[in-house]
Amino acid sequence: MTGIAGQLAGASANTEYLNYGQQIFDRPFGGLFSLFTQVLPCDGRALELDAIGPSSEAEEMLGSRVWTGFREYAKRAEVKPYSIKGVSLRRDRVEKDPTGAMAARLRDFLDGARDFWDKPVTDLLISNPTGIDGVALLSASHPHGPDGATWDNVTSSALSQTELKAGWVAMTSLRNERGAPMGIMPTHLMVGPKYYREALDLTGSARPVPISTAGAVDATSGVQSAVLQENWLKGQLQVILNPRLVGTTTEDAWFLMDLSKSVRPIVAGEAIKPAAFVATDANSAGMQNLSQYRYWVEGYAAIGGGVPHVIYGKA
Repeated sequence: MTGIAGQLAGASANTEYLNYGQQIFDRPFGGLFSLFTQVLPCDGRALELDAIGPSSEAEEMLGSRVWTGFREYAKRAEVKPYSIKGVSLRRDRVEKDPTGAMAARLRDFLDGARDFWDKPVTDLLISNPTGIDGVALLSASHPHGPDGATWDNVTSSALSQTELKAGWVAMTSLRNERGAPMGIMPTHLMVGPKYYREALDLTGSARPVPISTAGAVDATSGVQSAVLQENWLKGQLQVILNPRLVGTTTEDAWFLMDLSKSVRPIVAGEAIKPAAFVATDANSAGMQNLSQYRYWVEGYAAIGGGVPHVIYGKA
């Protein structure tokens, strides 16, 4: 077989399409979603996610040893089929392809599906799914806080210096049921294109601060100048640009996350890895009615909300 620019017959083009698809989807998980997703094995028809509560810290023994049990969490996510929108190509254009243009188009089609799970996982995060504790991943009423209290990891406000600080404080101040620190420290800030510049300004070693005509710092009106001020975060947060956070309903979304832990806000179990398919059977509907080859990619996974302790933000 020659290269993409070679003389490819229809059968060769389809074979190359399937072989290239296998090369792509035999690779490990990739894409932005893998940063905030805990990937687990899934052998059955559902992913059974189990977890236990945090352990307690050392304290003085004032009498007999106190025994207690871990809080157990359990969540089930059903395996579902996922697919990209397929394409149809006329048989003669595939088989009579002297320049290899159609084969190149099929390669580009598969390149677009390279990060197959990125869209469904990001869409789920934006939808604010139920987490392992039984409430929405971002919620003002998470159970099992200190002394039986609830705790909050959601905001309705756009990203700003004030909101970023509030999220950082909320996460680092998080305590378990026994009042012990949970050791959460934000490491990443994920935003869409709309707030990318603001995110870089807020997390860099220095940030521009607007000054009003009256000399007020962080002015919102009557601004006459700006000065560079040392940032309190001093580059501790890594900014992630997610180009899927766009549109009137999602462009304001932002997520502060601690990705240093083994747990993640979203969990995914790949039951059947994505694979490239082409319908070339003469008895298929496409060939009978339209004389077209049809191409698509399909995979199966159980995707669900995960651990809310490591995320704060606005969905």
